[in-house]
Amino acid sequence: MFSHLTPHYTRELVSLANNAIRNKSTTSPSLLSGLCISKDSRTKAVFRPSTRTAGPQSRSLHQQLPTTFPFRQICPTHGPSPIHRRPSIPFVAARRFEANLRSLCSAASPVLVVPTAIMSSTSATAENREKLKGHMSKYQGGAYTEGWAELWNKGDFLPWDRGSPSPALADTLVNHAQVIGNALLASSADGQKHRKRALVPGCGRGVDVLLLASFGYDVVGLEYAEKALEACKKYVAENGDKYPTYDENIGKGKMVFLQGDFYKDEWVEKTRAELGAGGEWDGKFDLIYDYTFFCAMHPGMRPAWAKRMTELLRQSPQANLVCLEFPVAKPVKSGGPPYGVAPKTYFEHLSHPGEEIPYDEEGNVKMNPLAPSGPGALERVGHWHPADTHNVGKDKDGNVEDYISVWRHR
Repeated sequence: MFSHLTPHYTRELVSLANNAIRNKSTTSPSLLSGLCISKDSRTKAVFRPSTRTAGPQSRSLHQQLPTTFPFRQICPTHGPSPIHRRPSIPFVAARRFEANLRSLCSAASPVLVVPTAIMSSTSATAENREKLKGHMSKYQGGAYTEGWAELWNKGDFLPWDRGSPSPALADTLVNHAQVIGNALLASSADGQKHRKRALVPGCGRGVDVLLLASFGYDVVGLEYAEKALEACKKYVAENGDKYPTYDENIGKGKMVFLQGDFYKDEWVEKTRAELGAGGEWDGKFDLIYDYTFFCAMHPGMRPAWAKRMTELLRQSPQANLVCLEFPVAKPVKSGGPPYGVAPKTYFEHLSHPGEEIPYDEEGNVKMNPLAPSGPGALERVGHWHPADTHNVGKDKDGNVEDYISVWRHR
């Protein structure tokens, strides 16, 4: 039951639980009620915040405890934690949803049907990376996108296609809603809540578009290759009903798949028509998910990537750019795609969108902590290892190496 708890959380919980029990004479009963001991050998304690008023000491200790776990851990004695219970979904339905979500995002046994040729090419072997690197080396400058389109046209070598949604995105939507919010947005004009609009550039087969729509977002999946667009439509027709609705009160959002160049505006006008956004839409998005889009581009394109992201992201405290930082363990000097990245690479480019950022001889970005942020800069409001990710983002022991970072306009 608690197999998704990381060793770090487990050690911290056990230590804090034992301290609370040893010092129960000075610890609020409401805090102790939030700690239930499991006989499961993999973990000894799980935090369940109490619904009763806690004293000053218990509030202090509450702040030290992690309050979100992958896909919400369920206490066998008390049921789901109140902080995670979704009142709009019955408890049984919520558990069923989370079980379905884990199945959808399982890299080990995806329930979604994808061609064998695609699945067999998803293992991130050195051979595949060298083959991809060799192919893309033929396409330089403005022809770079044509290299990706050619791979889709052939369809027999798509090493980035995992065949299932990003587990890191699912974890972010479920367990980090306190950072990114949900799919509804209150309009300042009429006070009514409207759906947030999301964008997935380089959406591939559209698996993450389907996931976001199941959470209630109106989503645009953008691809440069026409063949990729055909794959999206086929995938939705065959697998769309496998994505459960996250919250029945919110419902599912719309999905639109468009062909276009991320760096040009023609597809934005198509979005207005396809989503029925009308003249009131300003062409901005409330959520943008970058899944291996950054690492797929030549490093020389990163200034343009950062500037374009700041242009497309709405200037609102409720609008977020969510980046899966991958591959962080790959030496940057080994080339790509995928190009090795470090968290500081995102930080420098999004702090200075459109500007040329210096790199050293090894290919690592040079940070200047004294340099002022550039116009339109984004600030990082969240950064963590997701509870799970595709196997290619883990080390040999199964530990997650990828990061999720969340960015907003300053």
